[in-house]
Amino acid sequence: MIGGYSPSYGYSDQIYALDSKQLIFKTIVTKGLPLVGIYGHSSTYHPLTDTIYVYGGITRTNADTTVSSNLYALKISTSTWFRLLPDIELNPFFSRPIPRYFHSAISTENYMLIIGGRDGSKNGKILRNLFAYVFKCNLWINLDKKDMITTIGVPPTPALGAAMTSTSEGHIYLFGGINGVTLGRLARLFLPKDICHLFSDSRTACVQHAGCNYCKVYVKDANKTVCFSNCEAPASCSQTQGASEVTSSVTCDSKLLERNCKHYKTCSDCLTYFPTESDTRPLCQWCPHCSQTPCILSSSSCDNRNCKSHNSITSLTECPSQSCNAFDCEKCLRTNDSCIWSTQSKISNELDFRTYAKKDLKWRCVKKDDEKLNFACPRKCYQHQSCGSCLKSYELELSRQECSWSASIKRSEER
Repeated sequence: MIGGYSPSYGYSDQIYALDSKQLIFKTIVTKGLPLVGIYGHSSTYHPLTDTIYVYGGITRTNADTTVSSNLYALKISTSTWFRLLPDIELNPFFSRPIPRYFHSAISTENYMLIIGGRDGSKNGKILRNLFAYVFKCNLWINLDKKDMITTIGVPPTPALGAAMTSTSEGHIYLFGGINGVTLGRLARLFLPKDICHLFSDSRTACVQHAGCNYCKVYVKDANKTVCFSNCEAPASCSQTQGASEVTSSVTCDSKLLERNCKHYKTCSDCLTYFPTESDTRPLCQWCPHCSQTPCILSSSSCDNRNCKSHNSITSLTECPSQSCNAFDCEKCLRTNDSCIWSTQSKISNELDFRTYAKKDLKWRCVKKDDEKLNFACPRKCYQHQSCGSCLKSYELELSRQECSWSASIKRSEER
């Protein structure tokens, strides 16, 4: 069980596992880049990589509450979190799912599917579009492209919180959900094991997706075309009695993942690990305080990059942003003796918040430059017993209004 929200305790950053023999929940201690606070997300387990993939949801970070489009991976064997950022060239913004929460997700052998949910707009539009995330390629594919994919049947009604499951035959079932009313429709979706097969009718559509190759076989009476994963060539393309023509796209391997190093802007993203890779060492390394691109290949060197230090960072625990990583005051003060909850902060090029003279009106967990500073946490929203006390917290929080009063239940709640 990952994340969640409580009116009393706010966003949860805890992870629990059920002991099936004793029937009790046990807290799981993790490392890496943690999900500081999240709910309304999806979590699916992928047995082949022994990884739980967590997508979307409403997240509470050090500074803000936002609807997320991030994909995180929790490697079970090492209890380590990573964020999986897409390749911005192969997977530009318009080709990825938009931020959403209360959506549905399911994992198959080769890809994860997400559908539905609510977007992050003011009115919270309910979504229907279907996306696939290909594990081996770290690639999102929009399955609602009418000009590329032929759909048979009627798509399900846009919904929140629909139940989703799959069978060994490759059928995916979607049931229920909410869309103004409670829905009771059961829909079945069939997708090929090799998702590249969906683009067999178009060479252009096929090769524009990383990991897919296009094959055209010339025989006596007709021509046959097929789009296939470039690690699983069908016999009809390699063992044909007629002429054949193969068009290749980018191969999904470690070289494809390594090309992302230069695009990573933070230390923790630079040192990410991809669950499909057998080597658990990061593909990139972080050169701290450099004027040039600080994230480089692990086989390269930080020397001659105008860095203040030539010692690279190769472990997530060494990243600056990991030291004071908390989303509320009490968790901040428990994290580290050098952390303080403050509005007086600035961000460095290492995404490391430090105390600073100017107030930016956003509370953050930051490193305190003066070890003599002491700070007492304000009361949580649920601890206010009256409307006046609740709304007074608006002034105490220096324009960051976190609490609101519910007249119907006579209780103060976090906004």
